Amino acid sequence: MRGCWPPSGTRPAGQNGWAPATDEAGKKGLLSGEDPKAGTVASIPNWADGSRQQYTRQRILDSYRHDYEVVLRYQRDMTQAIRRFRPHGLLTLSNHWVTAPIDLYINAIHTDFGDRHNYWAHPQGGWAIAAGLTFDPTSMTRNAQAGIVGGLAARRVKGRPYIVGEWQTSAPNDYRQEGLLYMAAMSDFQNWSAVQFETGTISEKPILLTEPFSSTAPKMLAAAPMAALLFHRQDVRRATESSSSPCPTPRCSRPIRPCGCPTAWPWRCRPASSLRQGGAHGGSGPRWPRAT
Repeated sequence: MRGCWPPSGTRPAGQNGWAPATDEAGKKGLLSGEDPKAGTVASIPNWADGSRQQYTRQRILDSYRHDYEVVLRYQRDMTQAIRRFRPHGLLTLSNHWVTAPIDLYINAIHTDFGDRHNYWAHPQGGWAIAAGLTFDPTSMTRNAQAGIVGGLAARRVKGRPYIVGEWQTSAPNDYRQEGLLYMAAMSDFQNWSAVQFETGTISEKPILLTEPFSSTAPKMLAAAPMAALLFHRQDVRRATESSSSPCPTPRCSRPIRPCGCPTAWPWRCRPASSLRQGGAHGGSGPRWPRAT
């Protein structure tokens, strides 16, 4: 690991700093052959699984802080470079699906709005409708967390405009057509600035039968104009109540500690995640003027 290593404010990355505590027998600290100054300290390649548990707690926390500072520096440099050429444009960063507070924070402090994505009934076991494919066969409207709306709502940063730049109700789920109308209605209710349906693959193959994310199926094309009208006319009144679920300060957060909101919130109010640092807090978030 190079660049920001060692991260500012951390304990010395040496045998004393990363040595196993009394309850960490067998955990790995600084290994032989690793030298922070020479950049030979192995990084933790995956924060989404349990592989990091082989290391001591302090090594995990210092490595997480290191990755955070590297990504934060990259995002800062990129946004500054873009703004030099397009000073008046609106800017956002990754629309990833993760719920880690540290990711929401990094995406909020340098940008004008937030963007996330999610899929309902995303197929498992392949990218074509074929033998072995599994999927959730239920309707979003019958789900306790309002389908993907609950997860998307928890990833909104309080005080920031918010869009859902990519979403789908995937085939062969029998309820996928309702997704367009449902998401248009819920985006009005949640006061999201925009939702964009992921269109899938366009080719000369018979994708009506083989492509889980196809938007060219007649029932999907038929619902699109109705969904657009519903959204732009604001047929569903915006929720009058808003609530926030506090996330830990990202600089002190533990790896993969997700933001979330109580199950019933997406049906009753406009939830958001509250990040208490770097100006990413405040009111429930403005909504941009609609295009005419």
